[in-house]
Amino acid sequence: MSCFMIVWLEVREKLEDPPEPLDCGDRLRSSKSIPGIQLPHAYISDLTSCFAVYKEDCDLHSANYTVNGAPKVWVIIRPCDDRKFEHQIRRDQ
Repeated sequence: MSCFMIVWLEVREKLEDPPEPLDCGDRLRSSKSIPGIQLPHAYISDLTSCFAVYKEDCDLHSANYTVNGAPKVWVIIRPCDDRKFEHQIRRDQ
């Protein structure tokens, strides 16, 4: 079994929904429950659909995986290029 497969199996086990919302710290605990922040959240899409460009909520870390289909491709924009990228996207619409 490859190292990649072992890591994938370990990650996959950890992706199950927790029995309760995750402990998010005092700041988020005092706010209302927000799906995807304090509560697990999933996006489900049709075959061959794509995701729009988006920024993670509150610049938080995320765990993403593709159940089936083509491999997921990520494009990462450096924070210093954020405005430049958004300007280009708006210009191309």
